[in-house]
Formats: sequence, C-alpha cells, structure tokens
Amino acid sequence: MENIDLIQRWRKLFENAEINKVESIYKNILDGYSESHRHYHTIDHVKACLCHLDSVENVANRRDVEIALWFHDVIYDSFKKDNEERSAVFAGSELTVLGESKQTIDSVKHLVILTKHPSNPKELHEKYLIDIDLSILGSNKDAYDRYEHWIRKEYSKVPSILYKRGRKKVLRSFLDQPKIYSTELFSKKYEANARKNLKNALYHL
Repeated sequence: MENIDLIQRWRKLFENAEINKVESIYKNILDGYSESHRHYHTIDHVKACLCHLDSVENVANRRDVEIALWFHDVIYDSFKKDNEERSAVFAGSELTVLGESKQTIDSVKHLVILTKHPSNPKELHEKYLIDIDLSILGSNKDAYDRYEHWIRKEYSKVPSILYKRGRKKVLRSFLDQPKIYSTELFSKKYEANARKNLKNALYHL
C-alpha cells in the first residue's frame, strides 16, 4: 500500500476551515474507525480506498468522492442495516461544522449512502466510488483471504452455520451480477480475479 500521510491529506481537503475544527473532526473519524470490533472496516480500508482514487485520472467531483471515502464506513455495526445512512448523517453534521456548502454536504451524503451494497450508481464518479470500495474483491489471493478472515471476525458473535448461510448469500449476490465493476478501468483490472476469489470463498465456506 502506498504511504499516505493521512492527517496532511485531511488538512488539505479542508484548508479553508478552522484548523482546530479540522483536527477535532479528524480525531472523531479515527475514533470511529478504531473501534475494537472492527477488523476490516478500519482506517486502513480508507487508506486503501484513497490509494485507488489516486490511480484514477479525471474523476468528476473528485473532492466530494474523496470526502465520501473518509466517511463511508465511519459508523459500522455488523448487526445494523443502516450503517451507511448513519454514516451519511454523521458526515453531514461534521461537514456543517467545517463550514461546507449545502451542495457539498448533500453530494457527500448521497455518495456515502451509495456505498450500501447493492447500489445503482448512475454517474461515472459514483461508479468509481463503488468500484474503489469493492476493489478488495479483486485483490490477490492472500489479500482476499485476509479480508474474508477479517469479515468473519467482525461477525464473530454469529454462529458458524448462520454466518456461512449469510456470507454465501452475499458472495452469490456479487457473482450473480453481469459485472461486479462498473468502470472500464476497474473491470479490466479486477473483474476476473474478483470472480475467482468469490467462487473460491464460496467453495470453502
């Protein structure tokens, strides 16, 4: 993974806001991603997403996409179904404190909610956002196996038989899609490997 200076990157996003507010909200975000029950949905996932964003040229609304990546999993409870909606509300509140415009806030909240799978992104920048979030599916075998291990740990309180049933449903839902990735860039890079990883994970459940 590329070495990204997260705090400097965060400060640059909000260079016109009051620095004490920028620092305080950065801490709030880190606190969210540092919760003890998280193993995959951590700040490392955000960092990986930012690395993928950096590999994409000419993304419309790039700043909104980047902000959404910071916030998209800030609220995460494996037993809740409204994490993305709650993350969007949190983002809206914090961005208001930072003095962002209503247009930016509404855009970021929309993008955060789009990361709820399955989703139906319409615009190209929305498709890149979702593809970036799902890039782990097309990673190399070792990285994907770690991902499956971390997801299981996040559902450690769920009995094995119930977890396997639910996880199979999730994996099949991706495989049943005509294309997992919506953009040409990510499809060429990750589609084949993602399907291989998902089929292998299904086989071993």
